[in-house]
Amino acid sequence: MTVYSYMVSVRLQENSWSGNAVTQDLYTSANMPDLGVLLRMLDASPTVTGINVYRTITVPDLTKLQKMTRADLNIQEKDLVKVT
Repeated sequence: MTVYSYMVSVRLQENSWSGNAVTQDLYTSANMPDLGVLLRMLDASPTVTGINVYRTITVPDLTKLQKMTRADLNIQEKDLVKVT
């Protein structure tokens, strides 16, 4: 199975001592079934009020960066989003 890198942004409910909600960003690499297990566990928690999932990529060290293609970075055409 293919493993991708993700950032999972978890919003936690307000706590009694601060009165503020907290957002915690978790970075992980997982295949889809394992990511699904993590998301189900987070969703089952009574303190979690929101979950956002972002697929991430790792950019090589800029001192080693040369002309690279989508294939070099393992980015599929369907993963690209045009921003205008």
